Amino acid sequence: MDAWAFGVLVAVAVVEIVLSLRWNKAYFSTGIPIFRQELSAQSPKPELPSSQRMEDRLSKSAFPPLQFRQLDSDDMGFREKAAGAWLRLSYTPVMHGLLRFDRSGARLEVIGFLNWFVLVFVLAGIMAAFSFQAPVFLVFLVGVLALIYMIQAKRFRQVATYALQEWNAVSREGAGA
Repeated sequence: MDAWAFGVLVAVAVVEIVLSLRWNKAYFSTGIPIFRQELSAQSPKPELPSSQRMEDRLSKSAFPPLQFRQLDSDDMGFREKAAGAWLRLSYTPVMHGLLRFDRSGARLEVIGFLNWFVLVFVLAGIMAAFSFQAPVFLVFLVGVLALIYMIQAKRFRQVATYALQEWNAVSREGAGA
């Protein structure tokens, strides 16, 4: 890999890490969507699920815990926790998520946006595979990224299911939970 390509890869990684750690609203609400799930709420509560409750409920996983942050009145960003995932299986995330609550339409949308680093890394991998004539590397790279995507897509579906349960008007206390 050329020095300039490596520099671009590192620069993109640093910028993405900073935007993610600062919970930048633009970073969490725009990009290339590679996962999308929409669900209808039967009777949504006026208040949205709390980020702390989402984290507590979804922390029981073999993978890094998910973190949530309210971005504005209707949007909540989420991603894998950057640190503190000791004794858990870890991976480089392919996407970061957005929960969008449409109060007037009683709909919940979960969007997974492609991480910039992954896009640049794949482009660098394509360049490396062709310059070294090693298509096996490219096949391996695509396979690993597909596996990570499948893990994250399952986790994002769990986020959607739980967020919808929390948002529906039937309270946990009223249901006897």
